[in-house]
Amino acid sequence: MWGRYGNAGGHWTGGDATVSIPLPDGRIAWIFSDSFLGAVNPDYSRPQDAPFLRNSMVIQNGSNLGPTLHGGTAAAPTSLIDTDLSPDDFYWVGDGTVEGNTLKVI
Repeated sequence: MWGRYGNAGGHWTGGDATVSIPLPDGRIAWIFSDSFLGAVNPDYSRPQDAPFLRNSMVIQNGSNLGPTLHGGTAAAPTSLIDTDLSPDDFYWVGDGTVEGNTLKVI
């Protein structure tokens, strides 16, 4: 499922430090630390200018993976959770839980 999703391009194409969190409505939140977005070449490599983010999220509903959630715009994506501290500061995923109807990510 993830191979097909990532290889299709146009959204998340790879990431690390993956955390999956079951949501109360049965969906699953997949949260990634470092993430690549964008196109995938015919040989399944990424172009040198592929967008790179510090964190992103994809919601799974049954066997369907939804759009990649990130900050910024499709043309100029940024990390889903960004910091105003400095360009050298960033957030990586630790773990997550749901309290009530709120997804909380460390």
